[in-house]
Amino acid sequence: MSDEDKSISIITESYEVTELKSGLPSIPQLVTKVVQVNEEDLRDNLDKFLGNMFNVLSSIKTESDEYEVDTVQLSLMIGATGEVAICGTLKGGISGQTSLLLTLKRKQKTT
Repeated sequence: MSDEDKSISIITESYEVTELKSGLPSIPQLVTKVVQVNEEDLRDNLDKFLGNMFNVLSSIKTESDEYEVDTVQLSLMIGATGEVAICGTLKGGISGQTSLLLTLKRKQKTT
């Protein structure tokens, strides 16, 4: 299996500025590209991310007297070089907010 067969296509978006003939920069243009990310790099980065996330989640309180956290949902981004992060936290100028969706479930009353 060639190295190309061991990669995953990732669609990336970034703003690029090109200089006009006058030497002045133009308005940044959003450019979409398809890049190849090495399967092993992506696997290693995802494994590391999940390990860290499991450590965080296992160290927090997930229940009260009446409710418990049933589901935790994250939106992840995969960068052009295979880095994995919660949306809004990648390097390279991408910043902003993200959300964490928690589903609470009422505990069953034991009799």
